[in-house]
Formats: sequence, structure tokens, C-alpha cells
Amino acid sequence: MDSIVFAEDDVLLKIQIGKTGVGLAIVRKGKKIIDSLVSDNLVKFVGACKASAIGLGGFNAEVVSKTTINPDKIKLEKEDAEKLFVSLLPGDFDVIVKNVKRGVRYQKVELNLLGNILRLDRDEERLVVEVQNAQGQAHGTVLEGLDIDRFFSALFVHALGRGSPTLYINTSDRLFVKEKVEPKEDLSKELEVKGEKKTLGEWIEHIEKLAKDAKKYSQPYVKNFLRQHGIEFHRKVSVRIREVEVRVPPWWALGLYELMS
Repeated sequence: MDSIVFAEDDVLLKIQIGKTGVGLAIVRKGKKIIDSLVSDNLVKFVGACKASAIGLGGFNAEVVSKTTINPDKIKLEKEDAEKLFVSLLPGDFDVIVKNVKRGVRYQKVELNLLGNILRLDRDEERLVVEVQNAQGQAHGTVLEGLDIDRFFSALFVHALGRGSPTLYINTSDRLFVKEKVEPKEDLSKELEVKGEKKTLGEWIEHIEKLAKDAKKYSQPYVKNFLRQHGIEFHRKVSVRIREVEVRVPPWWALGLYELMS
């Protein structure tokens, strides 16, 4: 089992890397807190570390098990609320990602966000992608060859929010991967723009339709509109098969890219 160690004054973080997961321990002045991360928790951990390494916009924190990842530190917390943390630099997070990626490779992962589930299952030749929404509707598709690379590349690019067009893999199941912007305010909020009143949801639909008619990618225009009106928003990576869509935080998508591509 490989391990990496980070030390800061009288605090030490040790990460042990196995074939299926990692163990974390923070030690300070005789106190010690440990945690272990596998499966979806490890995907989220690696994605959060990648987000911290590259300074991903919108990333503030990810909590998995006893572990909290912030852009500048990793913190472990016991059930009795005792906490220990180690401050880290972007380069430190990059070291963590590279070493975990070298030691762990997942063939199957399930991510669940409020009952919306994204499942990936791959072997040397195929990748099965399944989505299930909170209402229980589900669809799946099978990707082969270059379409597998295109899928993971789309997760990575849309996680970064670079305004890339939607990935459409031309299968009978109609698989789409894109960035999706979610305003933090109520979509029923009314806004007046140049004398015209619409709800926030209606304005977004209007912008998306204009972009589609002009054969443009809509999300950069939606983000600009929200910024102009002082409306904060979340970014998600959307995976849709037919009419069923699942949206995950961009750093979760980064974790999938790092551990499964």
C-alpha cells in the first residue's frame, strides 16, 4: 500500500492508497482522527481535490464521511465534533489526485444526488451509462470505442465550464452531456428587462431558445444574463438519456474522469 504525507508545523496528514480506496489520518499533539473513503465517496474526494488543484470556480467544499475538502485544506471530524485540519496548496492537491489515480481504478460507480442517480459500469470494451431520476424513471445506453473517450472528455470539459457545445452521441438512446446553470433564486421571481416583464424561468427559456435558433451554445449567455442581474447560480454537469436527466456537481464529474477514464 502506497502512502503520501503532508506536514504543517505540528500537524501531519497521511493518505494510504489501496487498490479500492484510501485511508486518511490527521495527527496533532497526540490527537488522531482517521477516515476511509471508497466507491462514490472516493470519486467525490478526488474530484474535490482536483477542483482545489485547478481553482475551479464555484467550488467551496465537499463533505464525504468524516472528511471535508476545501480549496485550501482537508479537515477530518469525529462524531463528538473534534476537528483536525491540514492546510494545503494547489500543488499538494494535485499530488493527491495523481497518486490516488495511479493506485485506484474503478470499473463501476454510482453517484446519488437527492435520488437522482448516475451509474457507470465499464470493462475493456464497453461503458454502460445509466441515469435515473428521483421519480424512478430510468434509461441506459452502451458506449464503445471512441464514444467512451468522448463521454469522459465531455464530463471533464463541461466540469470546467468553458462554454463547450453539448456532446451528443448519436445512439438510438440519445445521450447528451452538457453544462447546466441553476439559479440560486426562485424561478418564479419576476424580472423587468427593457420594459418587458417575465419570470426568471421564462427569461432563461427565452435566452436558451434564442441561442438554439442562432445555433449557439446557450449556457454562457444564461450565465451572463444572471451575472448582469446580480443573481448567483450553481453549475452542474448534465447527463441525459432520452427524457431522463441527472445533474451532478462539476467536481463529481472531475472525479469520474480521473478514476474511470
